[in-house]
Amino acid sequence: MMKRMTAVCLCLLMICSCALAQESVNLGGEGCDQMKYICTLPDGRLVFCGNRGTVGNFNDARARLLCLNPDWTVSWEYIDPAEGMARYAFGALLEDGSIGIIYYNAPSQNTTALEIKKFTQEGRPVGEPIDLFQRSDDIPNMVNSQWFIQTMASENGPQKAFLDWNGDMLFSIPSQQVIWVFSAMPADDGIVLAGSESVSGGFVKIMKMDLQGQTLWETVLPLMNASSEGARIQKCIRTSDGGYLAWVAENRTDLYNRWCYGLVRLNENGRVLWINRESFADRTNMMCQSLIEYDGKFVFMENPDFSDVSENVPRVYTWFDADGKELGRTELWIPRDDIRGITENEQASIYAGDMLATENGLWSLYCVQILNDKDILKEMDSQDAILYRVPEPD
Repeated sequence: MMKRMTAVCLCLLMICSCALAQESVNLGGEGCDQMKYICTLPDGRLVFCGNRGTVGNFNDARARLLCLNPDWTVSWEYIDPAEGMARYAFGALLEDGSIGIIYYNAPSQNTTALEIKKFTQEGRPVGEPIDLFQRSDDIPNMVNSQWFIQTMASENGPQKAFLDWNGDMLFSIPSQQVIWVFSAMPADDGIVLAGSESVSGGFVKIMKMDLQGQTLWETVLPLMNASSEGARIQKCIRTSDGGYLAWVAENRTDLYNRWCYGLVRLNENGRVLWINRESFADRTNMMCQSLIEYDGKFVFMENPDFSDVSENVPRVYTWFDADGKELGRTELWIPRDDIRGITENEQASIYAGDMLATENGLWSLYCVQILNDKDILKEMDSQDAILYRVPEPD
């Protein structure tokens, strides 16, 4: 009954939000909530995971799943009954049609549970949880519909284990071999990893392995600038034609703390099709927050100064056509009226998250935090997950 009432209240909130404006949708409640986009179901509904916080107690939260209809009303919501500091950390729409979730519980920053849980597309639990904690307390990351990565100990040192959604290991390789990885993507009969040659720098590297860990192909990109000492792929996505789009950052030595950047398009075999450096020539200190293919275009999301997450800094979206030509930029400002509980003298911290393509346009998910008068993060007054529509440039 409590879960149903919560869904009804949240549904009313969504309806009010949509009736007033189609520019934002608040996914949070009164406590400190965190949400992450998982997937879009075949019928257009969108699924998010995270946690629902308790008002006045940052260290008390329950894991939460939320499914929204295309009109932003609530299709269903599931709150995990386990108490503690619990969260659904990552998830994916699996090949069998179920929704796979990585669940963990860490009260007082001490992990007590780490599991795979599965749900139907209507939010009902399926089967028994699969324990991952017996192998490692490392929270799996780089999750997709086929596999995920978890760090595990072995006689030969730390290993990066590639596990399927039944918890079975596909293969593992030494951690130092993949410590450079920033993106990992499923490919036909394999896995594609993208990053740099080593954690200390080197050249940009993208490679494909089969599901036994054998290298199928490897591409190493030369430096774009003669004065650069190293480069890395900070973000890489699979494109609709089977190729890849990567965001490359190079550390230059001719000027202090100066970087140069490029957007690189590769085909399905890792061959470079084009590189756009010109669109980023005027920026020297930025970070790629998200990268997406939307309606035949590519959209790059940045924070112009990634050391500043205040509400006074816009989030910038740069649009490109399929050939890498820049189409324009969108600046998105978060209205103070959207920030719950903020007073005139308080300052919000705004963290950009995922971009998601919907039938209602391109949207971006933000985490908005308000600290209390002690300025202590763990005692923050509120934290909300808010979706904002990203308009195309004029």
